[in-house]
Amino acid sequence: MDRQEFIQASMLVPLLLAGTAEAAGSQAHAFDEFIDLFYRQKRVREAFGKYVAEDYIQHSLGMAQGRDAAIEVLAPMFARENFRITPVRTLRDGQLVAVILDVQVGDAVSALVIDIFRHARGKLVEHWDVKLEIPADQRAHFFDGLKS
Repeated sequence: MDRQEFIQASMLVPLLLAGTAEAAGSQAHAFDEFIDLFYRQKRVREAFGKYVAEDYIQHSLGMAQGRDAAIEVLAPMFARENFRITPVRTLRDGQLVAVILDVQVGDAVSALVIDIFRHARGKLVEHWDVKLEIPADQRAHFFDGLKS
């Protein structure tokens, strides 16, 4: 490659990076919409229908594979009156997005849950989760350092 070809090629870099940044911004916006529909509004079927791939890979113990299997387990869980789930913070790194959640089921269960998703092809394609039950005497200030 001669100097002129190099200069011409290097002029494309900002355009390519802008496209990548635009795609990343679009994906971030879509994930924010997913968080709102799924966790805050508890519209499980709508959130999964719009933002989750049909061949969704599930790494949660006891859950079957696929988008429809996840909906069948999660929709009734989220519909319970005493089930409260609050997104505390979102972390993004390339194709991975993690959501730190404050989960309560009545007065009996309080937990920190981290849902980790991988996105590709404009959809969420894979999921892992980690759960830590919180003792009642630590509940009041457990999430303080995680809030943005």
